[in-house]
Amino acid sequence: MKYILFLVCFWLLACTPQSAISSFDTGEWQWSIEVSGFVSNETNAHPQAYLWIPPHCKQVRAIVIGQHNMSEEGIFEHPDFRKNLSELGFAEIWITPGIDQSWGLSEDTPAIFDQMLKDLAAASGYTELQYAPVVPIGHSAMATYPWNFGAWNPERTLAMLSIHGDAPRTHLTGYGRANPDWGDRTIEGIPGLMVMGEYEWWEDRLITAFEYRRQYPDAPLSMLADAGRGHFDHSDGLINYLSLFLKKAAQYRLPSTMPLDRPAQLIPVRAQHGWLADRWHKDEPPRAEAAPYAQYKGSHDSAFWYFDKEMAGATETYYAKVRGKKEQYIGFVQNGELLTFNPQSHVRISGSFQPEADGVTFHLSAAFTDTLRTVVSDEHAQGKIRISRICGPVKQMNDTTFQIQFYRMGLNNPRRTGEIVLLAENDGDEQYKSTVQQLSLRIPYRITDGAEQHIVFPTLADVTRKTRQVALNATASSGLPVYYYIKEGPAIIEDNRVVFTPVPPRAKYPVKVTVVAWQYGIAGQWQTAEAVERSFYILDNQDASSIQTYDFAPLDSLITGWIERGYYPGAAVKVVKADRVLFEKYYGTYTPETEVYIASAGKWLAAAAIATVVDQTELSWDDPIEKWLPGFAGDPKGKIRLRQLLSHTSGIPDYHPLPKRDTHNVLKDAVADIMPMDTVFSPGSRFQYGGLAMQIAGRMAEVASGMDFETLFQEKIAQPLEMKKTFFTPVSFADGHSPMLGGAARTIMDDYMAFLNMIFNHGVYNGKQVLLAKTIKEMQADQVGDAQVLPGEYIERAFGAYHTGIYGLGEWREKIDEHGNAYQISSPGWAGTYPWINTKDGVYGLFLTHVEGTSARDDGFSPFYDAPVISELISKTLE
Repeated sequence: MKYILFLVCFWLLACTPQSAISSFDTGEWQWSIEVSGFVSNETNAHPQAYLWIPPHCKQVRAIVIGQHNMSEEGIFEHPDFRKNLSELGFAEIWITPGIDQSWGLSEDTPAIFDQMLKDLAAASGYTELQYAPVVPIGHSAMATYPWNFGAWNPERTLAMLSIHGDAPRTHLTGYGRANPDWGDRTIEGIPGLMVMGEYEWWEDRLITAFEYRRQYPDAPLSMLADAGRGHFDHSDGLINYLSLFLKKAAQYRLPSTMPLDRPAQLIPVRAQHGWLADRWHKDEPPRAEAAPYAQYKGSHDSAFWYFDKEMAGATETYYAKVRGKKEQYIGFVQNGELLTFNPQSHVRISGSFQPEADGVTFHLSAAFTDTLRTVVSDEHAQGKIRISRICGPVKQMNDTTFQIQFYRMGLNNPRRTGEIVLLAENDGDEQYKSTVQQLSLRIPYRITDGAEQHIVFPTLADVTRKTRQVALNATASSGLPVYYYIKEGPAIIEDNRVVFTPVPPRAKYPVKVTVVAWQYGIAGQWQTAEAVERSFYILDNQDASSIQTYDFAPLDSLITGWIERGYYPGAAVKVVKADRVLFEKYYGTYTPETEVYIASAGKWLAAAAIATVVDQTELSWDDPIEKWLPGFAGDPKGKIRLRQLLSHTSGIPDYHPLPKRDTHNVLKDAVADIMPMDTVFSPGSRFQYGGLAMQIAGRMAEVASGMDFETLFQEKIAQPLEMKKTFFTPVSFADGHSPMLGGAARTIMDDYMAFLNMIFNHGVYNGKQVLLAKTIKEMQADQVGDAQVLPGEYIERAFGAYHTGIYGLGEWREKIDEHGNAYQISSPGWAGTYPWINTKDGVYGLFLTHVEGTSARDDGFSPFYDAPVISELISKTLE
């Protein structure tokens, strides 16, 4: 039986032309922004909005906007759809995950939407995006959204496309919950298209459509029965029909000239000025011929509206291809066996992921079957079965071979990242109508069994507009091949190369390109690697002259020498200027995923977390301890202020006297252990670097915020900065120590660099305000003041220069200008990690490492005092 099935499937599929095979080489999306003001429950993060503008578009005349469900991305990236949009001057926006299925229940949605368009306009340079007419499109669970968008935004909606889903004001929403009450809102004057597949529910959906038409006869509501098709697919025929509908919408509604700086006045469409045609009746001819509205002889209550004769004719032509023909059925085959057809499931057929030895390649085929999809049948059309992608991380290699291929949807959506949906289809012939069958398949994501692997992805340099391609050479520690996708930018991936596509003529330069390197792993052998992003910029001809290369050989030689002399087991360094990575390298055992205990480099992170509490609660830098910790009331230490705790001028002892150690699990207990200790100098009179005072500062922030410190840090700093592997942990887990704010954070390279990016950009990261600009300024200001600074402190020993304003709040003020303003700040750790920002050079960087054993070296080398030579060397390199 298996052999017969194989022969049948092979005969049906072997002659499939390559042009019919769906390769998942998606079209480019030149820009993306984070959708602020909304956090998706699918990812616990802000959605991403992607923008495509036709490559030769001089003005965007309208925007087709869809949210992430199933068919939207396939429609958006269909070559014919984009070709037609290019002719119309229409752009596309795809939001993943979606932001509002109903588009009417949330009061925040309009503001979120407006800000999204403003951000995309600013990123792309196409300012008219803020005002351009919109075509909302949605499939299935998102198919109610287009109608509601039109009702809430009638002056801006050009047309509405509801694909395999709903009628206006439906009581059967695709997302399964109540539809918002429209009140006195209508969509009169706005053409809308409702698409229903032949092989899905019908009459219940049409009832609402006809009710709406009877109530609002002047509403231009069109209907397409996607004859011979199902709920999930987007055939070439449907794409061409949608394209014609949009062409008509532009023809009848857009003014001849459209402004760039304000909304256009759309022309209303009246039903009486169009055509009517009878509804679809399965295998029956129309009961009345299509005709102009006033001349239509059939029942208006069961007819739908169309723009004109051409549109009505295209609808009838669509129906005529399948009317009166016999039905045929398709099943999926895996390992020579037909997969079970389950009419109770949404997709009906599910496969299992059975990869080849490479961990990513798998096989599926399809065959014609009987009506129950249980046996192979010879009652079918003579054409071939084609398999294509509906959605998910998959690329089709040939007619029966598929490969996992992650893409710009991202890798952090538990619902969607591992879900693949495929479609088998046949267009029919003279006897049989077209037919479709979908299949779902889940891949395990992430793979967590097996050995760990890491990706090393070298920095990508900026390029000019004349650059045609860039080679990619990331490697995985497992030796497995590394794969890539373009997250954003005018480019596609071909054979491990970034191949650039035309940049739209009014694009704002520089244009950002982001490439993601990934390795899925092999179950039982290699875990899924942490994906690595690399961004670079396309510069215009004027900017191209500013591309400057620097000789980092001295820096490389310095660090290599430290490794060779055994100072460190490994290290990593990264230097950024104007969002451009100037230098990045990993030494010894270190990779981008190496987690490092960074000692006092964590003070900067801890102070920033406390600063968010100052920004967002009643906590103040000048609050005394006793205000938040009543146990200090009546104790002179209770008068010590928060800023003194974070600037090492509090008088609290620097560390516990040996052999005393902090053995508590929470800050509350750690502070109780510090409370009986006497101060070693009067608060504000002296500077003495240490760590105990930060435990008290952290506890004050806990009380003010109502969170434990690790939760506070994750919610206020780590999550907004996408720091996935940065934590405050005990120095020794064995003793169960409480979080050591002054010396026990651990991190990876890109996590800490995100933090530096935020500080460098005055508290803003990827458009999000993490810390207020005034707070950043206060943290960098001199907090030592008149306090005594003893000879031999860090600044003097590291730089050979003495000044008293050496510390801010959680950070060293290494270099100051003639006005006393710090232009180089840092937070070095005793074990060697050294982060710094130099605003005069316009750079920030991180040397990430950790000594083995003691930091003392016989030759006098000190990880703490010698690491700053890196910043000195960078400054000289940039001169």
